[in-house]
Amino acid sequence: MGKVVLVDGNSLLHRAFFALPPLKTTKGEPTGAVYGFLTMLFRVIKDEKPEYLAVAFDISRKTFRTEQFTAYKGHRKEAPDELVPQFALVREVLKVLNVPYIELDGYEADDIIGHLSRAFAGQGHEVVIYTADRDMLQLVDEKTVVYLTKKGITELVKMDLAAILENYGLKPKQLVDVKGLMGDPSDNIPGVPGIGEKTALDLIKTYGSVEEVLAHKDELKPKLREKLAEHENLAKISKQLATILREIPLEISLEDLKVKEPNYEEVAKLFLRLEFKSFLKEIEPKIKKEYQEGKDLVQVETVETEGQIAVVFSDGFYVDDGEKTKFYSLDRLNEIEEIFRNKKIITDDAKGIYHVCLEKGLTFPEVCFDARIAAYVLNPADQNPGLKGLYLKYDLPVYEDVSLNIRGLFYLKKEMMKKIFEQEQERLFYEIELPLTPVLAQMEHTGIQVDREALKEMSLELGEQIEELIREIYVLAGEEFNLNSPRQLGVILFEKLGLPVIKKTKTGYSTDAEVLEELLPFHEIIGKILNYRQLMKLKSTYTDGLMPLINERTGKLHTTFNQTGTLTGRLASSEPNLQNIPIRLELGRKLRKMFIPSPGYDYIVSADYSQIELRLLAHFSEEPKLIEAYQKGEDIHRKTASEVFGVSLEEVTPEMRAHAKSVNFGIVYGISDFGLGRDLKIPREVAGKYIKNYFANYPKVREYLDELVRTAREKGYVTTLFGRRRYIPELSSKNRTVQGFGERTAMNTPLQGSAADIIKLAMINVEKELKARKLKSRLLLSVHDELVLEVPAEELEEVKALVKGVMESVVELKVPLIAEVGAGKNWYEAK
Repeated sequence: MGKVVLVDGNSLLHRAFFALPPLKTTKGEPTGAVYGFLTMLFRVIKDEKPEYLAVAFDISRKTFRTEQFTAYKGHRKEAPDELVPQFALVREVLKVLNVPYIELDGYEADDIIGHLSRAFAGQGHEVVIYTADRDMLQLVDEKTVVYLTKKGITELVKMDLAAILENYGLKPKQLVDVKGLMGDPSDNIPGVPGIGEKTALDLIKTYGSVEEVLAHKDELKPKLREKLAEHENLAKISKQLATILREIPLEISLEDLKVKEPNYEEVAKLFLRLEFKSFLKEIEPKIKKEYQEGKDLVQVETVETEGQIAVVFSDGFYVDDGEKTKFYSLDRLNEIEEIFRNKKIITDDAKGIYHVCLEKGLTFPEVCFDARIAAYVLNPADQNPGLKGLYLKYDLPVYEDVSLNIRGLFYLKKEMMKKIFEQEQERLFYEIELPLTPVLAQMEHTGIQVDREALKEMSLELGEQIEELIREIYVLAGEEFNLNSPRQLGVILFEKLGLPVIKKTKTGYSTDAEVLEELLPFHEIIGKILNYRQLMKLKSTYTDGLMPLINERTGKLHTTFNQTGTLTGRLASSEPNLQNIPIRLELGRKLRKMFIPSPGYDYIVSADYSQIELRLLAHFSEEPKLIEAYQKGEDIHRKTASEVFGVSLEEVTPEMRAHAKSVNFGIVYGISDFGLGRDLKIPREVAGKYIKNYFANYPKVREYLDELVRTAREKGYVTTLFGRRRYIPELSSKNRTVQGFGERTAMNTPLQGSAADIIKLAMINVEKELKARKLKSRLLLSVHDELVLEVPAEELEEVKALVKGVMESVVELKVPLIAEVGAGKNWYEAK
């Protein structure tokens, strides 16, 4: 006899929806309930290893029960908008997984499971039911066990005959009688008014059934007797409604439910669409197995190479010219350099190839297509799907052997470039992202020199300051405690020192940065704690954290620039992350003193765009006052202060200018009156007035931002100056907080993303000009809107002029782009 697993699809999908965050794909398709459901289903399959499996669903709200009692489930709200499409989606997933799902018009999933469990248990099979619905407990018998979800989607409780007897003191079938008396508000089953669970249980334990309780009602206390006499019919109807039918017009054989292997290629395509990356990883070995076993899969046999070769770099170079694939190990690079020299390359990892060339001193090949970069251009949220993921997405077979996969690159190029042209992103791909890759590879290879001794000294200096701060904090606290323990710090601040409690967490008092900022006026200890945290981060992350990352051979830090890691198009860096060096604190800025020119170079040059996002705001919004101010070279923050506060330029105070600066940059990020008030430490009403005055004086900005949000809702995405897209599924959320994030994203992305496009274009053009002039100077870093170079003394003035000229002319806007260029013996002096 085999094991039959029956899954209550509706109840578990509902359970998953409310237990998990509202997950969505980057295109906005809700998937959280399906993801949770599959998590449970895969666990069930793993734990039970069933020979037979089926999922049961309700098909409509109209059933034989609603015909008997029109109010049955009548008070239930409609399913949430984000859950409704997931019922169809989960069926689609089950279909490709080869898991049978069963539904029958006029009946509920409970009845389907009741029918099947009775039939198969009756044949001697072991039946296991998974559900979130306690009604299923009535189905338990010697051959049938029910697993109920207890908490979230991971914690289950096993209910067999012994468990039901222990929990209720009844047989499973008698649970229907209990519900007949007490009713069930969730299903709108009325029961007998005034009889609760305890009374119902006692009555059924004594008399055995609803019918017997009614037959012996005269033996009961007067009040209870009256209730039963008055509502006898309701008790009978309620029991009937609560009873799961065990025989329904459903013809399903055991063989129909036999577990079958899914078509893993189809599963992978669907999971790729739904962005279920963890599930994709789990089935990947099975995809490999399927192909290794030699299934007849159609490979791209005929390709138009047009003088191109497909190149994949892993343990060496796999090169395909459209007719055959050859492998070149790294000791045969002299051969491959010849091939590279005469062909255009299509690949999935141009930067990897460039790094090998740099290490071996080879000439850079001409790359005309990088699948990874193309995927990022098409949708930046599709975080590096990998070559296999792209093959699945574009209906190409995936083989274990790299040499069998490589020819698919020709097809990928054709299909992906078709989409890039359809989305009008060819300039972004060909002029920015593709030519940026060799620039980044060169910067990573070059690295940036670090003054080790100065770094050690700063670490010691920070250590001494931290120790002194700890001593001062202990004196103010009146005792020693673990400063890094939020619980102990909370006790000191809120119990011993009696400071006002701002926020609580599940584990006690909140002592996060936001809370401490609010507490600053109340006690001297707060400022010292904040300072302690800042210095600790500086020391652990930078002065101590950078030391082991310095390359022993070069004495440099070789950061990795992630070209495809952000949704806005900005570069990210790691090992170490040089984008996040704190510059608000003077001590953080001093960290830049550790970065010095390499031997043979004399200066660090830093070139930074001035207010690029505000200039882009003026350009896009076409606000006359902003355009005029920038064209005249006016101080934009003083200008805004004059407009917002209604005073002349001469009357603007430093405080007014500082507040106007916060308003200017806050508008770019869609700041609220609450956020601005918090930042400036002013009442929310005052902050709201600042924002209102800003838009009153710059009305075209308001129109532009509103139009961005409207268009984003309509199209599902926003674009930058060069056509970079960011999809914003949050705008369709029913959650107001999530929707608000989407609106701010729609306002900011075209500005931040366009700034990212411009700085990338500037890097490409600066590198091109340096090479054209045969200069020794070279790019080292790109940090947000700043470029950092190292320069020999004899080239300093030429390079400063070159960089400024390139950065300011890289794109034509309605307002001038201004780059501020500085030089020094280290990065700190250059700023």
